[in-house]
Amino acid sequence: MKLKLIVFFISLIVSVCFIHTKSFAQLHLLKDNKTCLYGYTDDESNWIVERQYDLAEEFYGIYAVVTKNEKSGLIKTTGEIIVSIEYSSIKSDNRNFYILKKGAAYFVFDSSLEKNNNQ
Repeated sequence: MKLKLIVFFISLIVSVCFIHTKSFAQLHLLKDNKTCLYGYTDDESNWIVERQYDLAEEFYGIYAVVTKNEKSGLIKTTGEIIVSIEYSSIKSDNRNFYILKKGAAYFVFDSSLEKNNNQ
């Protein structure tokens, strides 16, 4: 069963050929040296997403993986949490799909569906 699930996810990721579009917001990942927490600033160094994460990644399009208390989630450039911060890991295919791991279970987040629901 696990092998079928892994093969399914790999096939899903390999078969998807979406074109990545960049976000209009240009946010920069920044670590606050006083608190050792990460957040995101704009070009003028204003905090757009307050420093609150133990770890964070650069935005890819409008999404970034963030981590708090060893749990990960996804946020938008507005700071809105799109995928709750409860997963042990999140991996991206650098297009539209994110593989979420929670315990022994795996889930797929399709960001193209989330974008379509918000239009």
